[in-house]
Amino acid sequence: MKEYRGRNLASAIFDYSIPYLKAAGIQQYLLEVLQHNTNAVNVYRKIGFEVNRELYYFIRENEEITFKNHNLAAQYAIRKITFENCCESYSFCDFYPSWQNSFQSIARNSEHFLFFGAFNTNELIGYCILEPASGDITQIAVDTRHRRKGVATMLLVEALKFNRHDSLKIVNTDVGCDSITHFLESVNIPPTGKQFEMIKKL
Repeated sequence: MKEYRGRNLASAIFDYSIPYLKAAGIQQYLLEVLQHNTNAVNVYRKIGFEVNRELYYFIRENEEITFKNHNLAAQYAIRKITFENCCESYSFCDFYPSWQNSFQSIARNSEHFLFFGAFNTNELIGYCILEPASGDITQIAVDTRHRRKGVATMLLVEALKFNRHDSLKIVNTDVGCDSITHFLESVNIPPTGKQFEMIKKL
């Protein structure tokens, strides 16, 4: 509540929680904060959090996403796959997913997600994980041997068919990962903003 801000209550709550976290075996406290929310960033720094990495987030209305025509070889196809198939293909990723996009997080509510695979004949060469209700793409990745052939575009087109939200969101890609940024920009999904991933060791 606004009238109670500026009284160090966030610090007090955090300090109160530390013994319980340590007793539960927790070794670090991780959070994400919008970079333009300078008040929150300053509070977290004061408590002892340090920036671990910078993350982009993307939000785009479905009708604003544009795709170029791709002449794909006939052996490429998109099919629904299982959560386990995605886990087995983690090596396709160029960066470690943020906490809410991690396989551990997805596994807690996997029934809310759809899993799509791109196949080269019978070989899985890429995957996409979508939460249809929110429009969140939690992960999208393609084997490096099959990039720049329209495979990621095929996965995104398929995901949009099942998206029940009016926009598509790709939240928290690593700023240093040019491959995902350039791909999203190529389909008219520029970065919307940045977040800090911040960590405090306990």
